[in-house]
Order: sequence, then structure tokens, then C-alpha cells
Amino acid sequence: MGQATRAKAYRLLARILAAAVEARYIAVNPCSIRRAASDGAPEMRIATVDQVAAIADRVPPRYRALVLVAAFGGLRWGELVGLRRKRVDLGRGTVTVAEQVLEVNGAFSVGPPKSAAGRRTVTLPAAVVEALAEHLRRYTAKSPEGFVFVSSRGTHLRRSNFNRRVWRPATRAAGVAGLRVHDLRHTAGTLATAAGGSLREVMSRLGTPPRSRRCATSTSWPTGTLPSPGS
Repeated sequence: MGQATRAKAYRLLARILAAAVEARYIAVNPCSIRRAASDGAPEMRIATVDQVAAIADRVPPRYRALVLVAAFGGLRWGELVGLRRKRVDLGRGTVTVAEQVLEVNGAFSVGPPKSAAGRRTVTLPAAVVEALAEHLRRYTAKSPEGFVFVSSRGTHLRRSNFNRRVWRPATRAAGVAGLRVHDLRHTAGTLATAAGGSLREVMSRLGTPPRSRRCATSTSWPTGTLPSPGS
């Protein structure tokens, strides 16, 4: 295992334990080894629930649900762009990750998730399900094969365009300039831990469990974690 991988694992553990301290499950975070979390990569950031809501309120309405699913479901960018209508179960409040969209040299391709563990079913909080239902009604093609999150022209979202035109203006307006879309996965992991998920369950929820595990995950979300979509 390389230093970068070890450092990322240590940072994830440290943040999970920090959430445990905040929730008063443990008194002290034992992750205090100097430079153990350093790999030369940019430090990950974790948005609070209020910051996520602020960003969601400042992006164009057609991207509100994308922000919320990323922050509370932990889907990767390619998994968000590759999510199809038929993978959304509003009755159960779940989305199933079965495809991802890759963008290479400006060309898009649809393929399986990053790994076998990436195929998973994720339960979402009720307020996010409500926002997703509204999104499906207004912005998604009726075909079961239709992609949930598309551009205003009905095409796949380009990450660079989304960052420049949507994400950066919204994060600046919300007072969290520099936050990356990918950082919402760290937010999702922290929130799942705070909701009672174990390290193994959280990693499985994010699609990065041990190779021997492949399962759907569910989280019992506390009430009042997110303002309603209309607020």
C-alpha cells in the first residue's frame, strides 16, 4: 500500500472519529500521529449540512437535486452523471449505482461502476428524495433509460463546464469557495457516520468496501437534517 493510500485511509478514519467525538460517542480522537495524514495532496474538506443547503439554494434549480444526492448519497461525479431514471426508487427512497459516465478527451462513454463494490443501493433522507422526485418531474426524460442529471440541452454534464458555470459561482456565493464537488463524498461519509454507520458500512455506502464485501447499504437518517426542498 502506497503512502497516498495510507494517508487517505488515515484522514478518513480521523474524520470519522472526529464525528464520533462531536456526537459524544468517544471523548478524544486518537488519530494524532504527526504527518500521518500528509501525502502532498490537497486537504479534503467537509461541508456542513447548512453549507450544503446554501450551495443547493444557489445553483440553478435543475442542479439542486444533484448537489443533495452527492452530499447525502456519496455518489461520485461519474455515478451522478450516469444515474438513470430506472435506478431511482422513490417509494423506497433509494438510488442504485449500476453505471457511470466517463469523459475522456471530451468524449463520453457509459460503463460499469469504478469497481464491483461500486455497484450498490443507497438510501437517501426524505428531504433529498422529495427534491429528487421534483427533479424527475421537471428535468428528466420519461424513459426508464433516461439519465437523471443532464445539461439544459439534455446532454451529459461536462465536469469542467459544471465547475466553471455552476459550482464555483454557487460555492463562492455560499461562502465556501474552494470546496470541490468531490468533497461532498466526504460530507456524505461523515453524515452517515454521525447517523450511526460503522466504518465498514460507511465505506460500503460510498462504494469503497473491502474486496470481499458487496452489499446494499441503508442509513437511518435523523430527522431535521436538511431543510425541505421548498425552503
